[in-house]
Amino acid sequence: MSAASGQRFCRKCMIPDFVEDKEGFIRTYLNGIDGHLRTNEREWEERLKFCENCENQINGVCRLCGCFVILRAAVRKNRCPDGKKKWGRIT
Repeated sequence: MSAASGQRFCRKCMIPDFVEDKEGFIRTYLNGIDGHLRTNEREWEERLKFCENCENQINGVCRLCGCFVILRAAVRKNRCPDGKKKWGRIT
């Protein structure tokens, strides 16, 4: 969808169309997050459980912010973009 339709896209998380190995790109992105910036495994999985059951998640993308939820949930300072704040920042 285009921005004209009201959907936003996170330019930091979007995988470029020319990337053939999207799973490899995601692994590389996740492995590249500094340890002090990354959520621990338990917290990451808890965040993803919220996103899995969220009506705003479509094919792994949050329709509120345009991020891939698997990537957004991996960064400690990120929070759920829903007004209900299903998960928050880790300080």
